Amino acid sequence: MSKNTSKHSDTLEPSNFQKFLKTLYLGRDYRYYNVIDSTNKEVKRLISKGHNIKNGSVFICETQTNGYGKFNRKWHSPEKSGLWFTIVLNIEDADIDITKITLLTGASVCQSLRSFNIDSYIKWPNDIYINNKKIGGILTERMWCSQERSYLIIGIGLNINSTEDSFPKELKDYATSISIETGKNFCRAEILCSILSCFENFLDDLKRSANYDKILELNRKYSNILGKKIKILNPDGSTYETEALALSDNGSLVIRDNLGKRKELISGEVSIRCSYNAC
Repeated sequence: MSKNTSKHSDTLEPSNFQKFLKTLYLGRDYRYYNVIDSTNKEVKRLISKGHNIKNGSVFICETQTNGYGKFNRKWHSPEKSGLWFTIVLNIEDADIDITKITLLTGASVCQSLRSFNIDSYIKWPNDIYINNKKIGGILTERMWCSQERSYLIIGIGLNINSTEDSFPKELKDYATSISIETGKNFCRAEILCSILSCFENFLDDLKRSANYDKILELNRKYSNILGKKIKILNPDGSTYETEALALSDNGSLVIRDNLGKRKELISGEVSIRCSYNAC
């Protein structure tokens, strides 16, 4: 259920957050900051100093001064208008697939937003879209603290109530917010807690069954690139256009490469742009 909310009454402070939290462990350790450089960076600083961070901890802020995304691209985080947060997982499985955790996160975000009647989509592997414009992104990082134990640091940025004039000129053609696209403001704490509930449910299902089928199914269902023309940007700067054919069972994107051969792309090795205004 969506809620209109006044920007002045919308807060992510712990007292308001607790009103909506229904999880068993995600967000029970809640680290709230008014201003910080980056929630992912704060988590990594604490880990590097030897701090033990509880499984399911959430670090969140009202604004980031140096947020970043994939390939270290700057992430714009206007004050008190979005969700800029990090989920921390304690991991003892050395073989856990970060790509699939990113897909799990995307499925959680889309499933949650759709419960508020917000038609969101996933641009593989880590971007969230509405109406062919980007509203959010996911950055999953891993930090080892021993040979057997590591932390997954899952950064999520979502433009919730951002206004058009809050975006830099260079982003206005590509980025948007839920508020701009729907004409409504939303309670950020309520959306946050809904995302955490979806994430916890998917993660617990995964732990019980080691089966990614539901996560993959949702990523296929909510994809805005499958069956469409896309542009591949290689790390060396070269590009080529192709078609996004499918999402494989291991979470890779199946395309035809520039020689016409079927190829599976691994998250992180390329960047993707949509062609012909497809998304």
